[in-house]
Amino acid sequence: MRYLLTIVIIVSMYNRLKVVCPQCHQDNYFDRPSERPAACKNCGAPLASTLPVHKPKTPIGISVIDNATNEYFDLKFFEMAFFGREHMGQRLFGNNNTISRRHFLIKLSNNQYWIQDVGSSGGTFYQKDGELIECKEPVLLEDGGTVLLGDAPFTIKILY
Repeated sequence: MRYLLTIVIIVSMYNRLKVVCPQCHQDNYFDRPSERPAACKNCGAPLASTLPVHKPKTPIGISVIDNATNEYFDLKFFEMAFFGREHMGQRLFGNNNTISRRHFLIKLSNNQYWIQDVGSSGGTFYQKDGELIECKEPVLLEDGGTVLLGDAPFTIKILY
């Protein structure tokens, strides 16, 4: 079964450019070609004008897939939102009582989505390289990553 929930909270498109430092691999963002940095903002190494400029993809949302039932819902066009067992009058995660009413926060920062627990009773965890990371601080979401809300696993797909 498919649930579609589109949330419009704040629309913010990042049309930034970036050049990657060859020394420390730091992303150096800028808005216009005329503002291209001459040196890395992290280590100060010179950024040659011959280094390629990248235009990162702008994510438009995420899809949250329940690993147990394959039910999913899409969250689109938001910069920051709080989620839990109930959201805007809809039950998002079934009757799972290990998921709090207000369980976690997802926010978009520098074209990347981050997840953070907001004091839930069951906890929010992100599985990375076989290790569970507790999301007391913001944790970067990766396409295909697994989030545990209480004891329930969900797969995250980044939408572009």
